[in-house]
Amino acid sequence: MEINLYNTVFLSIGSNQGERLFNIEKALTIISSKAGDIYLKSPIYENPPLDFEAEMNFYNLCIGIKTKLNPQDLLFVLQQIELKIGRNKKTLDRQYTSRVIDIDIIFFNDIVLDSENLKIPHLLFKQRNFVLKPLSDIAAKFIDPFTGFTVDYLHANCQDKSVLLIV
Repeated sequence: MEINLYNTVFLSIGSNQGERLFNIEKALTIISSKAGDIYLKSPIYENPPLDFEAEMNFYNLCIGIKTKLNPQDLLFVLQQIELKIGRNKKTLDRQYTSRVIDIDIIFFNDIVLDSENLKIPHLLFKQRNFVLKPLSDIAAKFIDPFTGFTVDYLHANCQDKSVLLIV
């Protein structure tokens, strides 16, 4: 019997400042070398910002990685990648702002985690078409361990109907 030492993780990556495609490609390269092997990758979508005004639309995609890291170590690595690429704070006075890169852990295996600095599944992913559409492209039948629904079901029932265009 083979024991799998790798965790299956789904990440959402977005950028709406600077050279958006370059920022995403740089993030993917560093994720591959520092966090885990990318084995699934959605198309990149362009979409308007959600819940705030910005000069540029976002480019977003989702990826699946296999990693040996635990959730907290993965979070630390991803935050370091964001800083290296030029990430500013995620929120300003509890309001979202534009950013060079944003990397969120959506799912980590089938765990539900609620720690001070990390919530898995990601708290807001079910409300965001820019996460659910690319996630549905690569993991339609994955079951959200919190709700018990598939990604496809969550996408079909998402209230956010923002238009996404493939880049």
